[in-house]
Amino acid sequence: MAPKHKRRSRAKPARPRPSPPAIPLNAKVNLERNAYFGDLHVHTSYSFDAYAWDTRNDPEAAYKFARGEPMAIAPLNDEGKGTVTIQLDRPLDFAAVTDHSEFLGEVDLCITEGSESYDTAACRLYRRGGPVSVVDMSSRIMSPHPTRNKAICGRLPQSHFVLSFYSVMSSRTHSRPMYLAPGVRSSARVGLPGGKSDLCKVDFPAPDEHSVEPETYQEMLDGQVIQVAPSEPPHADRQFDIAYSLRAHVADGYVGSTELLTRVSEHNDFATDACIRKQGTDADGHRYLEELSFEVKHKQSEVSLKKRARYLIERGVRRVFAIYVQAQHGGSSARKGRVTAGPVKEWSAKDDCWLSLADDSYIEDPCLRRPLKVRALTEAIEADNAVARALLDKENPVALELKADIYNQGYDQGASDGYNRGKSDGLRQAIRVLCQTLNIALTPEHNARLHSFDADELQTTLGQIQKTHSWNLE
Repeated sequence: MAPKHKRRSRAKPARPRPSPPAIPLNAKVNLERNAYFGDLHVHTSYSFDAYAWDTRNDPEAAYKFARGEPMAIAPLNDEGKGTVTIQLDRPLDFAAVTDHSEFLGEVDLCITEGSESYDTAACRLYRRGGPVSVVDMSSRIMSPHPTRNKAICGRLPQSHFVLSFYSVMSSRTHSRPMYLAPGVRSSARVGLPGGKSDLCKVDFPAPDEHSVEPETYQEMLDGQVIQVAPSEPPHADRQFDIAYSLRAHVADGYVGSTELLTRVSEHNDFATDACIRKQGTDADGHRYLEELSFEVKHKQSEVSLKKRARYLIERGVRRVFAIYVQAQHGGSSARKGRVTAGPVKEWSAKDDCWLSLADDSYIEDPCLRRPLKVRALTEAIEADNAVARALLDKENPVALELKADIYNQGYDQGASDGYNRGKSDGLRQAIRVLCQTLNIALTPEHNARLHSFDADELQTTLGQIQKTHSWNLE
């Protein structure tokens, strides 16, 4: 038996709805039932994605376009200006510019020639435009853990990046009114609350407001509490030498410390091996942040060392140095464990890396009384020399007393030597004159004796010649 097929039901055509009654042109308008037409999602050149697609019109131009004024759009000419002009048939009733708030600083750094990040590979990629540029930026904010592009702004201190962001906002919003419906203008101003000073102020905890317990082996790095073990040679030995050299070089009004725990940020609280900071406390009663920091690099990883240097610079520490050391593990027991001097490096925020310092160069800084020779951080003899010079420069009483004693001893010895030398020269001349008077010929051997005799021998020889009228060399 053939299967039965269900009969398909056919949809009945919908009945046409009656047209709404026509509204006479002279009818009264109901203000609560009028229809208005506009756009609530407008992107301008301020948005990272719109800029990548050659949008160069700012919000002011967008609002003017909404009000019926013409606008030039891409394709762009060599000067970066639009070559096609468009204009609405009738103005919009409303419009809202809804630019992305993300990446204002990054885009400004990438498109501003001469900026710190302009020549980075990330910025060159962004300036190429198109989908690659948009995806590279947008993927960072679509992640469950959004991050900034470290290749662009991670190279700069946080305060520097904030200044770049402020320069964007201040140049784009200064004294520019908000445009509303056609023919209506508001007195409201678009800007940043508090002005530049508030925006550039980064809310760091005070250096001595700790997230870990001081005087313990605890530190915090990236929000994780870690146990820091005491040092062994050669790390501890080099740290001792560094503190020895720094102590004599600290300028007036500053103080040096070792293992000073510092609240670097909300999620970081750690100590460097040695540092120099301004003496005293600030207006809130907190100690001052260190200005120079020194780290000994032995077993610590390069990744950790770089991370700590970045955090310190972002916090406001002006300069961070790393002193590299290594221990000899082979050979005799006498040589085993001996410290071998490595390079001394300074962190460069601009290059985001350590830069090696020449051994014969000097570290000059307002925190230091006199320039500190780099080699004084790695060699004991140079450290002693640097400390001695610093103590003299400091006018240390004991150092000045020793200097005076050495001077006086040298003066007395010089006076004595000068007297004896003058006396000997006078006796030699007297012998020559007497021999000439007595017709005694002076042979080369006689002259050799004259030069070899001291004052007493010359005095004896002169007496013999006067007595015998001869000079017998035997």
